[in-house]
Amino acid sequence: MLLAGLVRLGAILFWDESFANHPEQDPDGYVAIARHWWTTGIYSRDGESPTALRPPGLVMFLVPLVADSRWQVVGLTAIHLFAGIGTSLLAMRLSRSLGAEGRSWLAGVVVAIDPLLVGQSALIMSETVFTFFLTAGLVGSISKSSGARITFWTGLCWGLAGLTRPIAWPVLGWMTLAGVLGQSRQRALGVILLALVPASFWVIRNEIALGRPILTTTHGGYTLWLGQNPSYFDSVVRPGRIVWPADSFDAWVGENRQKTAGMSEIEQDAFYSQEAVKWMKSQPADAVSSARHHLARFWSLAPARGSVWVQRGVAGFYLVLYFLAVVGLMRGRSREAYVLVGVVMIFSAVHAFYWSDMRMRAPLSPILASLAAMCLTIAPRPSDRA
Repeated sequence: MLLAGLVRLGAILFWDESFANHPEQDPDGYVAIARHWWTTGIYSRDGESPTALRPPGLVMFLVPLVADSRWQVVGLTAIHLFAGIGTSLLAMRLSRSLGAEGRSWLAGVVVAIDPLLVGQSALIMSETVFTFFLTAGLVGSISKSSGARITFWTGLCWGLAGLTRPIAWPVLGWMTLAGVLGQSRQRALGVILLALVPASFWVIRNEIALGRPILTTTHGGYTLWLGQNPSYFDSVVRPGRIVWPADSFDAWVGENRQKTAGMSEIEQDAFYSQEAVKWMKSQPADAVSSARHHLARFWSLAPARGSVWVQRGVAGFYLVLYFLAVVGLMRGRSREAYVLVGVVMIFSAVHAFYWSDMRMRAPLSPILASLAAMCLTIAPRPSDRA
């Protein structure tokens, strides 16, 4: 859609924090890994030690760009524009699968201007690419079409989604269960098997390079400990703050570095997971409070930063979207809609414990937009449902 492309291009060119204005930005280290992979042949953060800290989905697209830094901004812009426009079109397909024929334009428009997706399209982060693959996988999984071609492309998209953000794997498990219990058992099983094909290369690589057949990453333990630790609870959850104070966070990071000094990446991942689980078991009431806090941050209406007008505008957008999505679900009440609600619940459950903020729900925008489009659908009469 033209609107999706123009809005994202505007964010990339004119937002002060975009990669076009700050080409050196690399908040999650994806560019560094891609550069080392290109120059040394090692998937690494430092050019020497192999890593699985970040999944390879986005990195694979960055490798050709880091070979010539002059094309890095142009290439990143093309990736984000393609993913953004493609996601808008896929959201329209998704809404039509829910029965919003003739009203699917609303889903496309919502995704085109969604503040979270637009903002992420100006950063070197994985949300834009992941949302595209996730939505493509959802469209294929709930489609009533059948055949080898759609099974192949759906499985490929799920595999790439899993290689971009590991949360795709429990979602795929849910979609497979829904398919097996429905009328597309053979296709559901075919999709999950095909999804494991591209993932298998990552698993084999990790077995060879790290000595462990890792399907996801070695970052999960840290993100769990990041969201479930006494320092965060005392500094943020208990006083009702939104942002972790810098002095408290820096002290927590320094303490972790001391405790994990000399550990391998895999050992650190296991250590962080154990510390988080230990704290949650010892302080169950605090852990529940932290989970509620994370859910509130995950579904928050306004960002923690920005001017008052930006915060009000974003909050207004999501308040209306939430309302329309709920109304659309109540009017539609189709099996496919409830399956998508299950996806929303999986994201919410995961981020109730792992580190969370409103950015983490960006991939759910096409689902919310598709449900919102249902609110414009004329509810069938009882005689029509019979």
